[in-house]
Amino acid sequence: LFPVKVVAYYGIFDRIARWKSIDKFGMNVLVIGSNIFISNSSKYEVNNKGIKKEIVFKGHENLMYDLVKSSVGDIDICSICSIDKRETNGHGKTEPIELKTFDIDKKDGKTFYRALSAAIKLTLAKTKEIVIKYNDTEDRYTLNDGVLKHHLNQADDIDLR
Repeated sequence: LFPVKVVAYYGIFDRIARWKSIDKFGMNVLVIGSNIFISNSSKYEVNNKGIKKEIVFKGHENLMYDLVKSSVGDIDICSICSIDKRETNGHGKTEPIELKTFDIDKKDGKTFYRALSAAIKLTLAKTKEIVIKYNDTEDRYTLNDGVLKHHLNQADDIDLR
């Protein structure tokens, strides 16, 4: 349905990669060719006005996903973890079942985090909309050819291409 993919990606990003900052979502988008990698965010984020925002990817099963950032050296990597199933991590904290522990290693004097879990791939064909919730407001965006469109046309389009 959509030619673009949202992917959880572990590895060194290609030189053709470019970052786009999407302040509306409080997240960054990495574009490599026709692929979109979303990073630098979590399910709940408090902006500078103290408003708590929830970012939800809704698909055929209306599952919700955490967007989790990590890094290798100076390279940002990300994962997208389903939060429809939860488990206790042994410390009394409930976490997404796909979210694994991040090991901290040192290499060349730098600390970097290595994700242990396998990459989780999602296609936007299964993502009908992205929902941003804050206070009593809810913004819904649908993706069409790499452009996010507000459901009521009350906000500017967000071009991810």
